[in-house]
Amino acid sequence: MVRHAVFVIGAALLAVGGTAVGAVASAAATPAAVGQSRALGAAQVGEPGNYVVLFTDATPESEIDKARQDVIAHGGVIRHEYRMPGFRGFAGYLTSEAVTLMESNPYVKVLERDPESPS
Repeated sequence: MVRHAVFVIGAALLAVGGTAVGAVASAAATPAAVGQSRALGAAQVGEPGNYVVLFTDATPESEIDKARQDVIAHGGVIRHEYRMPGFRGFAGYLTSEAVTLMESNPYVKVLERDPESPS
């Protein structure tokens, strides 16, 4: 999970013009690659599991709070919160209902299954 989180953080830094070191920098994370993450998550519509959910830069904090509350209200668990500029969101266990809600949320820019996190 740590390796995956480092890649996601590195990708976010590169997408917002920051720098990353080593393998993260060589991963060539671009905004297009970030968009693909959402598509990969969407291929598993409604499948419960551990996910990383990131929001667009223009998302009001109130919408992120509402999404967190929706995940919890539908039986999910928030394990990590990200509050850096250009990298705002959360990670945790999402039920099938919570996954469906995040997939339909227009503010979500990344919905990615976390393959290294235990279910």
